[in-house]
Amino acid sequence: MRRAIFRIAAVMLLACGALSAQEAPAATVTSKYESVSASIAELWKAKKYRQATDILLAFYNTGEFLDLPSDQRMNVAYNLACGHSLLGLRAKAVSFLQQALAAGYRDYYHVMEDTDLDPIRRDPEFLALLAKLKSVGDYEQILRDHAGYAAQPGLDLPEFTYQGPTESELREFRRTYRLDEAAGSGDEVSRIINLMRWVHKTIRHDGNSSNPDPRNALHILDVCSGGKRGVNCRMLATVLAEAYLAMGFKSRHITCLPQYADDPDCHVIDIVYAPSLGKWLYMDPSFEAYWRNERGEILSIAEVRESIIAGRKIVLNKEANWNGEATDPAWYLQYMSKNLYRFSSPAASEFGYESKPNALRICLEPAGTAWKPDTWAATHTTDAERFWRLPAREN
Repeated sequence: MRRAIFRIAAVMLLACGALSAQEAPAATVTSKYESVSASIAELWKAKKYRQATDILLAFYNTGEFLDLPSDQRMNVAYNLACGHSLLGLRAKAVSFLQQALAAGYRDYYHVMEDTDLDPIRRDPEFLALLAKLKSVGDYEQILRDHAGYAAQPGLDLPEFTYQGPTESELREFRRTYRLDEAAGSGDEVSRIINLMRWVHKTIRHDGNSSNPDPRNALHILDVCSGGKRGVNCRMLATVLAEAYLAMGFKSRHITCLPQYADDPDCHVIDIVYAPSLGKWLYMDPSFEAYWRNERGEILSIAEVRESIIAGRKIVLNKEANWNGEATDPAWYLQYMSKNLYRFSSPAASEFGYESKPNALRICLEPAGTAWKPDTWAATHTTDAERFWRLPAREN
C-alpha cells in the first residue's frame, strides 16, 4: 500500500498553482474518497487486509470512483493491487497494478520498496510491468538519459533582470517585516539561509490552497498572518524571492518541472546569487531545504542536477522539514529528481511579478525535448548557460 500516499498527495498535489489543473471532483465524492482512505489506512495498520481490500473494492465498483480525478483513481487501483497481492490473488493484483500504470502511476521507487508487493515479485507479468514502470519512473535514470543541453546563440532570448532594493514596495516589505533582523548580522551565506528559514517558519505550506490575489509578498504575508492559512510552494517561493530582492540579493523563483505534461505536480523553489561565492544557491522555503556536496559547499540547482546525473553524493541539510515534520532525504532526492527535468523562470524578477498579466517566462529544457505550448507566455530554450547566467556585477 502507498502508506504515505494520502499525506503526500495533500502536501504536493497542485503545488505549483500555475499549471493547468484537473477539474475538482464534487465535494461529496472527495469526502467519500477521504473517508474510505482513512478507513483502509487504519485497517492496514491492524493487518486486516481482507476487510480493507473489500471496502476499497466496493468503492471501486461504484460510479463515484469514476468521478474521481485520475491521481485518486490511480491510488485506489494501486492499493487494490497491494491488497490482492497480500491475499495471494496474483492475477487480480497484477491487473490492478496495470490499471494504476494506465492511470498515470509512475512511482518506480515506491514499487521497488513496497513489501506489500513481495508476493507477486516473481510473477512474469509483474516483472514486465516493472520494466515498463522503470522506463517512465526511474527519474534519476531519466535525467541521465536527458542530461544534455544545446547552445542556441542565434535565439533571441531576453536577459533576466532583477529589481533593486530601492523600489518603494520592496523598501516597505523590508521595513514592515524587519528583514534585516530576520537575516541577522552574519556572513552573506548565513543571511541568505536565515531569510529562507524566516519565510519557512512564518508561512505554513498548504499545497491545496488557492492563490491569494494580488500575489506579492506583502499581501501573501498579510492573508497568512497568525497562521490563518497556508499557501503553496509557488507563493512561498514568491515571498522568498521578493525578500531577497528587498535585501539587495539577486534572486528569481524557479519552477522545477517533470518530464511528463500530464503530471500536475511540480515544485517551485528559489535561486539567490551569492557574490562572495560567485554562484547561484538552491533554496527551498517549503522544506527549509538546501543541498551541499561532500566538501560542504552549498549547491546550485544546476549542480544538484549534475550531481544526480553523475551519481555524486549530495547531502540535504539536517533541518529540512515540511511544516515541522522532518523530511526524509531519500524521499526528497527522489521527488526532486522527478522535478529537475525542465525549468521555468520569470524573465523579470520584481515585486508583484506573479500577478503581472502575460509576464514573460523563460523555460529551459533538455535538448530534443518536445513540449506542448503551456498556459504561460514563454520562450523555450535548450541553452543552459544562458538560462543560469549569473547577474552582471555592479560597479
